[in-house]
Amino acid sequence: MIYAKLNEKNYDYYKKYIRKYEKKEFFVYYEVFGQALDSELKNSKNKFFAGVGFEINNKIINIDEKDISLFELNDNVILRRIDSVKFREKNYFSKVRETLLNEMINLIDIDSREGKEKLLENFIDTKNIPNWLENQVKEFPSYRFKRLVNRKKENSKIFLNLVVGTYHPGYNKFNWIDMYYDLKRTSNIIKALLFPEYYEELQKDSKRELMSFVKFDDEIYIDSGNHRTTLSKLKGLEYIYAPMAEYMTDYSYKEYYEFLEKNNFKVNLPIEKKHNRYDYDNIEYEWEVFEVEYNGKCIILKGLNEIKNFCEKIYINKDKAIKLTLKEIIKDKINKYLKIVKI
Repeated sequence: MIYAKLNEKNYDYYKKYIRKYEKKEFFVYYEVFGQALDSELKNSKNKFFAGVGFEINNKIINIDEKDISLFELNDNVILRRIDSVKFREKNYFSKVRETLLNEMINLIDIDSREGKEKLLENFIDTKNIPNWLENQVKEFPSYRFKRLVNRKKENSKIFLNLVVGTYHPGYNKFNWIDMYYDLKRTSNIIKALLFPEYYEELQKDSKRELMSFVKFDDEIYIDSGNHRTTLSKLKGLEYIYAPMAEYMTDYSYKEYYEFLEKNNFKVNLPIEKKHNRYDYDNIEYEWEVFEVEYNGKCIILKGLNEIKNFCEKIYINKDKAIKLTLKEIIKDKINKYLKIVKI
C-alpha cells in the first residue's frame, strides 16, 4: 500500500474513471480489447478494463498497487471482476499494469512540499530520520593529483553508504534530505514506489545506462543518476551495479606541491587542460609539471624526479640556514655574557 497526498485538481477530472465494486473504489482506466484475451472473453460484446484499487481519507490517497484486476463492463457499470485472465501476448499484463499505474500518478500530489513529505513516509520513519540524510552532499572533487586506476566498468558494485556527493553543482548546497525535496523529475519518486522491480534490477550485475559514478580514494560521487541514487539510498538498498571510474590521489606530487607552497614558493600548473571525465584513453595529468618562481626566475619542473630533486635542494638549503641562524644566536648570547663579566 502506498500513501500519498491527493491531487485534488486532477482528481476532479479523473472521477469519470472511478468505479465502486464490492464497497471498494477502483481506478478503472485501461481498456483491454477482446483480441488480446486468450479465453471465451474475446467473443463477449461487453468491454473490459483494467483497474487498480485505492482509498481516499482526509485528502490522503492509499493505492494498493498489487490489487490490479480486469473488470467486465456494460454501459460503464461493472458486471464482474475477473480474477484469472490469460492474455495472448506474453508480458501483456505487465504493459497493462505499467500504463495503468503511470496514469494513476496524476491523482497524486508529487510537486508540493507537503506532497513530497507524505511520499517520504513510504521510504523512512519521518519521526526518526536516519543520520545520513542530514549529511551534506559533497561537492565533486578536483581531478588535481588524482590518477586513474580503473576505467569505467559496466559491472562495478556501488556500495551506497560510500556515495557522499554528486557532480551536479545544483545539489552541493544541500544535505541529502533537502536533495530529495529538490529532485526535479518528481514522478520518479512515486515510480520508485509503484515499480519496485526497477530498483531490484539495479542490484543485478547487468549492463546499466543513465547511471554512472566516480570513486576518489574511498569516496564515491554520482556522475549521472542523482534521482535513482537518492531513491535507492532512501529505499535502504545496500548496493547497486553501475559503471564507475576509480581515481587515487598521487600523494608524491601532492606532498611536493604542498611543501613548496608551505615554504612560500609560488607554484603554478602551466598546462591548463580541462579534464574530460569520459575520455579515458587520452588522459594527461597537467599536475605532473610544476612552474616554480625561484630567485626571480620561473623554473619548469617536469616529472617527479625533477620536482623531487628541486625540493630536496630547497630543504637542504633551508636546513643550512636554520643551523646558521642558531650559530648567530649562540654567538650573540656569548658576546652579551662576556660584556656582563667585564663589568
